[in-house]
Amino acid sequence: MTVADLADLELAYSPPFGSAKDPVNLAGMAASNVLTGDLALWRAADLRHPDPQAVLLDVRSASEFRSGHLPGALNIPHTELRQRLGEIPRGHSLLVYCASGFRSYLALRLLRQNGWPDVRSLSGGLATLQLELPTLALDQGEPAAELTRTRRSQHPVTTGPRPALRPKRSEKFSHNDTP
Repeated sequence: MTVADLADLELAYSPPFGSAKDPVNLAGMAASNVLTGDLALWRAADLRHPDPQAVLLDVRSASEFRSGHLPGALNIPHTELRQRLGEIPRGHSLLVYCASGFRSYLALRLLRQNGWPDVRSLSGGLATLQLELPTLALDQGEPAAELTRTRRSQHPVTTGPRPALRPKRSEKFSHNDTP
């Protein structure tokens, strides 16, 4: 049996016995997306030797971003992404992330459909990243992308090198990854 077979496996859906979105089918679909290249992933190891030209794009809500985000990240919530595509620099790799990976997957698909060829989604989202890098310190505060329209032009998106990872702060990061 192959990954493609798992995605198409008929598991005789019946509400008392199984889910309409069976985990076996979903695992097959996710694996197929990775194998076919429809889903490109980035992982914790990619932060150890970051591409200085890559742009971190946080697609969580502004309140989630304020509670903790990767240093140097641009925040455009996935619900606003289509209207704010002009704020995302072209010609750079985009490393997209959210809390669990679902919203960053949606953002990846939208960005590719709109001409960004090199977009990768954080595997497992910020929750998994923090488990893999327990010393990861998140910045806190207002997202630059939430500035008013008049102030946005005064604060262009920069793609220079990001600060190195720092020891983790004592505060715990909380997240809510509902779409």
